[in-house]
Amino acid sequence: MEATNETGTPTLATYRADGSSEVAPTDEELIQQAEAEVDTERYFRAAKLLQAVQNQGLLQPQHHRLLELAVSTQAIKDDLLLPHPEDGGWKKQSETHGHRDTSIYYKVNKNASMLCRIETPIEGSLLLPIISVFSE
Repeated sequence: MEATNETGTPTLATYRADGSSEVAPTDEELIQQAEAEVDTERYFRAAKLLQAVQNQGLLQPQHHRLLELAVSTQAIKDDLLLPHPEDGGWKKQSETHGHRDTSIYYKVNKNASMLCRIETPIEGSLLLPIISVFSE
């Protein structure tokens, strides 16, 4: 369904990240949609919309901060999700307790902060309590 602006020119009601659209959204529409995504805490979607803005002069300081945060967060996410963490400079420690194996991967980054990745089975009854502790 096509929307029109005040002059009757067709515009895109929502921008699709895959770029498949018949009518390209304006930079103002992209910024507006990105701000709506931020309001719903969808920061990566907002960053993709802001990256598509042609006139970077329209971006405010908060938009630039969001783009910087998205780049650094994506790098951390990619690093944490490496299929073989040892390849990314992670150190590994493992323990076995009966039939449960635990692997702990850690590394210290340039800013002298430690990143940690823990792989261990969790009983189903403990899943919600541990998630609530992590989210505090």
